Amino acid sequence: MLFNKPKPAFLLSFYLVLSIIFLRFDFNTRFKPFRKIFLYLIVSPYHGINGIVTSAAGVNRDIKEIIETKESVTALEQENLKLRYEIAKNNVFRNENERLKSLLNYKKTVRPNSIVADVLIKPPHQYYKSLIVNKGVSEGLGSGRPVYGFYNGKIGVVGLLTSSDEKYSTVTVLTNPISRIPARTGSGLADGLVVGTNSDKLEMIWIPADSEIKIGDEVLSSPVSEIYFPGMPIGTVISVEESHYLPFKSAVIKPAVPVHLLKEVFIE
Repeated sequence: MLFNKPKPAFLLSFYLVLSIIFLRFDFNTRFKPFRKIFLYLIVSPYHGINGIVTSAAGVNRDIKEIIETKESVTALEQENLKLRYEIAKNNVFRNENERLKSLLNYKKTVRPNSIVADVLIKPPHQYYKSLIVNKGVSEGLGSGRPVYGFYNGKIGVVGLLTSSDEKYSTVTVLTNPISRIPARTGSGLADGLVVGTNSDKLEMIWIPADSEIKIGDEVLSSPVSEIYFPGMPIGTVISVEESHYLPFKSAVIKPAVPVHLLKEVFIE
């Protein structure tokens, strides 16, 4: 190439010299329009640059404000999370205090001579079969004693104490397939035998076909039971099945207390 591209510094110097010349000398009226046009060409780019610089400064301020706002929001979110945790923790403590208060009130007013035992272990392979509690022979316990539970303000049959050592005992729960308990509906219109199903449900069998039993009926321990107090809640009927071959029908029962959720039991 014959000519190199002019450098910005050279152009700036050139424009400044011309500006000084045009400002220094007083032109007549005929040349004043040319002077104005030249000044516009000189000054306008610098106004544009100044605008760009001003806009960039504004953008920087906006970015800074966005960052500060985000940091404030993050701090508020963390504080909110801490407050929610404290509220949840306080709710747990309050609910536990209410549960223990109800438990103690029940023992004082209904079962003053019963022994309250903590549930220590719910063996995974025996989930619907047994519980291990922290009371044993040293508390005067032995096999064959009825066990009840208290949950959400309701009492219910849990099962039978089947073995004890010095400090611990095993409770065979109603949902164990080997469990048997004579039962009667709250209306007194149907009798049967409640057995375990190795699940969270029970089954009432040997109900005479002409007995009146329906969904929603409460099932209680029968007066003929030699172990459990009569009238203790066992559960609620959730379905009834008729037999086409036998003079009996059966019913599926939802337990009055969820054994696997109990933390304490009453041993009579």
